[in-house]
Amino acid sequence: MDELSSKDYVIADHFIREDIFSNVRSSFITHLPAFTEAGIGALQENVIRHDIRSDQTYWLERKRDVELEAFWQLLDEAIYMFNRYCFLSLSGFGFHFANYPAGSKYAKHLDQFQNRNNRMITMVIYLNEDWKKVMVENWRFF
Repeated sequence: MDELSSKDYVIADHFIREDIFSNVRSSFITHLPAFTEAGIGALQENVIRHDIRSDQTYWLERKRDVELEAFWQLLDEAIYMFNRYCFLSLSGFGFHFANYPAGSKYAKHLDQFQNRNNRMITMVIYLNEDWKKVMVENWRFF
């Protein structure tokens, strides 16, 4: 939490136990046929813009995606820790799977809808089994 507070980002290796990772990855693969084109913008303002974003997503729901219960509990614990140690007031979360087929993209962006400020933390969990750490120190955070 200290690193997050001082740098505005943190890379948390081994954030997810191997059994939870395997379960989440399995759920991702199982739900691939239900993924839809990702849009930008909230609710009625959501539009498909392939020039900005060309991945596919599947929004997770705790009541529906019950096979992810251990993952949901981990997220509950993370919210508790963010609230306690970063003095936030997080009350919930939205989580989705994103699939990036070869050639797809998502342009650099502020992870916040226009005219809204309710997103306080963004978490990215890579489900690639051979994922390699990138140099985020050179990224610009807003």
